[in-house]
Amino acid sequence: MPEPLKKLNLGCNKNIRKGYTNLDILPFKGVNVQHDLNKFPYPFEDKYFYIFYSITVLQHIINEKE
Repeated sequence: MPEPLKKLNLGCNKNIRKGYTNLDILPFKGVNVQHDLNKFPYPFEDKYFYIFYSITVLQHIINEKE
C-alpha cells in the first residue's frame, strides 16, 4: 500500500487539521512542530510535503531585503 501524502498546515495557530503536520511558532494544543518561519533552515527535508495549507501567514514573514 502506498504511503499517504504528507500534508503541512503552515502557521496553523489554533486551527489544527487532522492528518496534517501542524506547525506554528507558539505551542498551541495540537501543534506538532513549533518553529519560527523566519528562521532557516526549516525542520523538514526538501520535497517532504505534497500538500500545504496556510491562511494569513505570509504577511508575518519578515523580508530582510526591505
